[in-house]
Amino acid sequence: MPDRAAPLRIASCRIDRASGRVQLGALSLPRRYSVTIDDPRYPRCTLDVVVNSNRPEAERLCCERRGGEEPIDGTVLRQLPVRRFVNAATAAAAVELSGERGEALAERASGEGGGQGRLESASRGRKRGVPLTDEHFSRVADAYRAARGAGQAPTKTVAELMGASRSTAAHWVMEARRRGLLGPTRLRTAGEQEGER
Repeated sequence: MPDRAAPLRIASCRIDRASGRVQLGALSLPRRYSVTIDDPRYPRCTLDVVVNSNRPEAERLCCERRGGEEPIDGTVLRQLPVRRFVNAATAAAAVELSGERGEALAERASGEGGGQGRLESASRGRKRGVPLTDEHFSRVADAYRAARGAGQAPTKTVAELMGASRSTAAHWVMEARRRGLLGPTRLRTAGEQEGER
C-alpha cells in the first residue's frame, strides 16, 4: 500500500485560461486545469479537473504504466487517491495562476533535493537573511486558500507545494497574515475569518 502521507510528485500543471475563472470564497481558480502526477507510488496519471458548483471535480483521469510495472487493473485503480489528486491539482493551479510559472513546477526526477516534484518557493537558492518578498507571501496565501477550498490541510499543502518543512510553511502563513494577505485565524481552526483581510 502506498505511503499516502508523503507529498505527491507533480510533474506539470496546465491551466486552460480560455475557460475563465471561478471564485471559491477568497480564492480565484481557473474553471479547468490539469496536472500530470508522476509519482513512483502510482501509475503516471494525467488528471483533468473542472470546477462545478463551487467544487473541483475530476473530469478525466488517464493512467499509464511505467516499464516493469504491473498492469493497471481494478486493484491498482481502487488504490488511486483521486480526491487527493484533485486537491493537489487545485492547490497547484492556484499557485500557478497566482504567478508561479512552468519552471517552478519542474519535476526533479534526478533525485536532487529529495526527488520530490514540488513548487519551488522564492526561498529556494536564496542566501540566509535575505528577506522574502510580498510576491512570495502572496503565493503562500493563494496556496493556503486553495488547500482550504479543496478540503486539504492548508499549512501541510503549502509545505508540500513550496518544498519547505511544515514549520517553515507555518512561519510563512503567519507572515502572510501579518502582512494582511490572509485574514486572522479562527481559534484552533485552519482558515481565516471572513471579511477580516
